[in-house]
Order: sequence, then structure tokens, then C-alpha cells
Amino acid sequence: MIELIWESGKTIFGWISEMKKNKREINQQTSQFLLEISELLYDTSKKLGRNEYPHDNCTQMRVLCDNLVTTLTGKMDDDVIQKLHSDLDLSSKLEMLYAERQDPNTIKRLKECRGMFAGLSQVIKAS
Repeated sequence: MIELIWESGKTIFGWISEMKKNKREINQQTSQFLLEISELLYDTSKKLGRNEYPHDNCTQMRVLCDNLVTTLTGKMDDDVIQKLHSDLDLSSKLEMLYAERQDPNTIKRLKECRGMFAGLSQVIKAS
């Protein structure tokens, strides 16, 4: 009887350990995903600041935006996901933003969006 309880306890402990390991791996992947978006936004704002068109960036952001909700669902609060989606959606419309690049608020908005993704990446990595 004691052996059965001991074995059951070891099995449960193994499951808990595996669940914690899986959560850490998911958090690491989610953190990396957000960090890569942040780096893309940084590159975009840097190029716009130098009056260069950020080739490929708008397409990358569009693909990331289209998959953001699916990728992050269940990994963070839905309201946060929708805010990130909205911000990335706006940022992905670079043709319009490029035409308006003389407006300092355009680059400022990209940098703020970048900061949000970078910050959330760090929060998730730490959890």
C-alpha cells in the first residue's frame, strides 16, 4: 500500500515537473516571438528615421499580424493580445506611414509599439 502511494506521488510529481518544463518552454517561445517583432519594429523605425524605405518589413509585419492572435491565444490575456494586434496592424501599413514619415509621431508610434513588444517579451521570459 505504501509503495502504491509512493509510486503515485512520484508519478504526480513527474507530471507537475513536466508541466512546469512545458510552461517554461512555451514562455521562452512566446518571449522570443515578441522580441523578434520588437526588433522588426526597431529596424523599421530606424530606417524611416534615416529616410529609407524599410523593404520587406511591411510584409513581415503583415504576416506576423495575421498570425498574432492565434499564436498568443492562451498564453496571455485576450485584451493584451487585441491591443498588440491593433498596434501591429497599424505598423504594418508602412506604405501609408512611409508617405507620412515626416510626421515625427509616426516614428514615435513605431518606437512605442516596439517598446510594448520588447517589454512583454521580458515579462514573459521572467515568468
